[in-house]
Amino acid sequence: MAKLSQRAVKPAVALSTAVTLVIAIFGCRPVNIDKSNKSSSADCGASAISVGSTCIKDGFIYLLQEAVTGKLETSAGKSSISFGKLSLVKGDKLISNVRLTYPRGSAAAKTTTTFQIGTTTVGSPSAQFVGDSDTVSVIRQSMTHQVSDSADTHVTLSIAGSSAVPSNTESSLLVFRQTQVAYALDAKVQKPGMPPYFAADMVDTDKIKVTELKINSTADSIIEIDSRNIKSGDFLLVRSGTAWSIREGKTSACEGASLAWTLNLDQKELSQDGAHTVSQARAVGSSSMQTVYKIPAGANPARLTLSAKLTAGTSADRNNCSLKITEPTTLSAVIFRPLNELPTEIQTARYLHEMGVVASEAAKLPTHPSGPPIQTMLSLNWEHLRGDALLTETLVHVAAEDRLQSSKIFLQLSRAPDGLSSHVANAMLIDPDKPRALSIFDLAVEGDLATQTRFYLTGMGYNNDSKNISINDAKILFMHFRRIGDKL
Repeated sequence: MAKLSQRAVKPAVALSTAVTLVIAIFGCRPVNIDKSNKSSSADCGASAISVGSTCIKDGFIYLLQEAVTGKLETSAGKSSISFGKLSLVKGDKLISNVRLTYPRGSAAAKTTTTFQIGTTTVGSPSAQFVGDSDTVSVIRQSMTHQVSDSADTHVTLSIAGSSAVPSNTESSLLVFRQTQVAYALDAKVQKPGMPPYFAADMVDTDKIKVTELKINSTADSIIEIDSRNIKSGDFLLVRSGTAWSIREGKTSACEGASLAWTLNLDQKELSQDGAHTVSQARAVGSSSMQTVYKIPAGANPARLTLSAKLTAGTSADRNNCSLKITEPTTLSAVIFRPLNELPTEIQTARYLHEMGVVASEAAKLPTHPSGPPIQTMLSLNWEHLRGDALLTETLVHVAAEDRLQSSKIFLQLSRAPDGLSSHVANAMLIDPDKPRALSIFDLAVEGDLATQTRFYLTGMGYNNDSKNISINDAKILFMHFRRIGDKL
C-alpha cells in the first residue's frame, strides 16, 4: 500500500525536529487487478469480479457518500456554521474546509473556531484575529476525522470570542464511506443520480493568462478550465488560489483600491472572495477558495473560470493603479459521478485511498530587511502509483510580534522532482500579535509514473525591524485517490 511520510528539516524555522504525522489509514483493502485479463466472470474466480475483460479482486473502497455546504446560523450574539443533521456510519471519513469573511470595521477581537460532531469536539480549536479597519479579515479552519461510532447527529463549526458576524461564508463537508467493490458494480443496487459517488475525473491547471490587473469596470478572466466531461448530476469539488502584489511604482495610485475574486461555472457564480482593500499597508495579498456544487438536472456546463475585478481607490492617480499576479495561479476540480455510471468508467474511476494531515509545532520565522533565506517548515513524501492523485490543503496560522513597521510573509508549497509546481500565499502583518490563516491548494495527478513526489512547505519574512513572525499550527491536509480498475 502506498504511504505518505514526512521529514522534519532542522534548522531554519527553529521547528522541533519531531514533526507530527497524523495519517488516517482507513483499514480498507486496496483493489488489486488480476493481470491475466480474463474475459468472463466465471474465469475470474470467486474472489474477483469481471468488468468487461478486466478482473477486479473484491474488497472495500471509500467513495463519496455526501457533499454538504454549511449554513451560517446566528443566535444570542453567537455564530456557527451548521452542516445539518447527518447519518454517520462508523468508519466514515470526513474532511471539511470553512472560510469566514468579516466586514471592514469589525470589532477587534480573537475568535476561536471549533469543529463539533454532536457534543464531541473534533481536532484542535483555532484562535484567529477579526477586525481590521482597512481590509476584510478572513478566518479559515479545516479538519479530517474518522467516525468512531454510528450516529444521527449534527456537525457544526462553533465560533466563539467575538460578537462580529461574518459577512460571507464558504464551507464544505465531504463524507466518504466504505463500499464493497462487488456491491458498487452490482446493477441491481445502482440507481441513476444516487450516492455513493466515485471520482470520475480530475482537471487542473497552473498558469496565468493575465499577469497584470488594471482598473476595469468588468472582471478580468485570470485562468480557465474547459471540461466537456462535466455532466448533469455530478458533484464538483472546485478549488482556486492566487497571490498578488502592487506593481513597482504604483503604490500611491493603488491606495484604497478594491480587489474582488469570483469563481464561476459558465454563468453561475460558485464563490466570491473579497473585496480586499489594497494600500501601502496591504501591498501584497492572496486568495484561496473551495466550494462544492451539484450540477442540476438538464445542465451541461463546460467552463470554470477564476476572475478578478480591480476598482479604483482614493488616490488622485487612482486610474493608473495596477497589480501583478504572483505565479502560479491554480484552478482545479474533482468531478464526482453517481455510482450507476461506474461500470462504464471503471478504467479511469478513482476511490479515496488515504486521508490525513501532516503538522508541525509552533515556531518563529525570522525576518530581515533584505529578505532572509527561505526556511523549510514541513516536508512529506507521497508514494504513488501511476494514475494516482493527491489533493492538498496547506493551512498556516501566522502572527506578527510587536513592531514599528508591518511585515511581509511569503509561504510556498513546492513539489519535486516531477510535476514541479510552486503555489504561493502571502500577507502583510501588523502589530500587535494578530493570528491569521494563510492557505494554499494544490492538486497533483500522476500520469505514467509510479514513484515518489516530495512536497515542501517553505516560508520567508521581510521587515525593516528584523522582528520575528510567529508560525502556529502549520499543517498539510491531504486526500490520496487511486484508480479502481487500472491494470497495475
